[in-house]
Amino acid sequence: MRARARTAATITFLSAAVVLVGAGAVGAQVTNPPPRIDAVPPVQTTAAPPTLPPVREPGEVRVMATCPAGEKAPANLQPGTSAFNEIVGAQSRLGRTIEQVRRYATTQALSFGDLRFGGKNNGTVVVSFTGDLQIHAEALTKITDIPNGVVVCPAVETAATRVALANELVARLQGALVGGSLTPISGPPVVVLRADRRAVADDLVRTYGSRVQVVLGEFVYPDATVARLDTPTPRRSCGSVPIPGPSSSALRWSVAKPLKVHSGGEISTVVSWRNTKRRTITYESGDPITGVVTAVGSNRVLAFYGGSIAGVGHGAALRPGQTDRVRGLVATGSCDTSFGYALAPGQYTVRFVFGGFDLEQFVSNPIPLTITNDPPPPLPKLSPAPPITLMPGAGGGGPGATIAAGPITSKSAP
Repeated sequence: MRARARTAATITFLSAAVVLVGAGAVGAQVTNPPPRIDAVPPVQTTAAPPTLPPVREPGEVRVMATCPAGEKAPANLQPGTSAFNEIVGAQSRLGRTIEQVRRYATTQALSFGDLRFGGKNNGTVVVSFTGDLQIHAEALTKITDIPNGVVVCPAVETAATRVALANELVARLQGALVGGSLTPISGPPVVVLRADRRAVADDLVRTYGSRVQVVLGEFVYPDATVARLDTPTPRRSCGSVPIPGPSSSALRWSVAKPLKVHSGGEISTVVSWRNTKRRTITYESGDPITGVVTAVGSNRVLAFYGGSIAGVGHGAALRPGQTDRVRGLVATGSCDTSFGYALAPGQYTVRFVFGGFDLEQFVSNPIPLTITNDPPPPLPKLSPAPPITLMPGAGGGGPGATIAAGPITSKSAP
């Protein structure tokens, strides 16, 4: 926390006048004639302690054969606890050091890989290069305040190379890209496509092979058994339709027009519900909400919306007979590999859902959905995207964050 600035008032006794110095305006009170003063008391002052330059610690930057990984913060970590203070303290002492390493890395674009925190409590500055590791370590030993807090390790490729490939992918994919990680710290970039873009997925696999991991819908393509590299947590299972809370049955749901979409496609529709009971129903839904797809007459989920959502809070105290509405999102990419990457054409139902966790769960009545074998629509024509650039300090320097020695763009790639 930044300390609040304080202006100290220096009080000087001079004759019978009291003068405030350093507190803004100067005020004085004088008696006439002044009383006789035989001795002047010593001046009393309040002054900040002198600021000393940082003390450079002895030691040297270490070279390691592999880059140490960052640690995840313990679950339920509370501010003010000894564990919290240990983690914060381990990094805060390295503030000047990581900036010194960053400045050095900006001069090494031909070999710099990435810069981040790692090790125990993420209390080590980890910087990677593609070669000359000992030379880089010796140079950093001379310029860092805490050389023992820095590790040099090997990078598979430079930051400039990663950015060049990322820009090439963006230009090639146009509007097909819906997610992923184009400049990961390690491993190939991950490109996530909607489940109806198999032709784009085939093109990427033919062109780049293992240099890029392609995700089609919810699964890696063309081998759905391979783990996704951009999601460290296990992927969400299909599961069943959530159990509705007691107030859910009061709402009668409907959509603006019949739900119909090609296999693997997505729907955005207006979803309405009316309070059919004689009491007010209070809820928090958010806007938009999402729907899960099931077979007709079944509660087993076959597809759910897994894309990013830019939503807003939404809630109401809905009186009897009143109607509320939000936007609903539905996807038909399969969440079970036994059904392939996209649900086959046919008749299904959608249940829109909101609430859960510490809120009451609301689940809609089944709404019919038709999935067709129509081809996907053409990709949208987008304006050229600005080039991806790894900027200095990207990620904020937090645990496990990538801090690029930029700016490095595809134009400056070797």
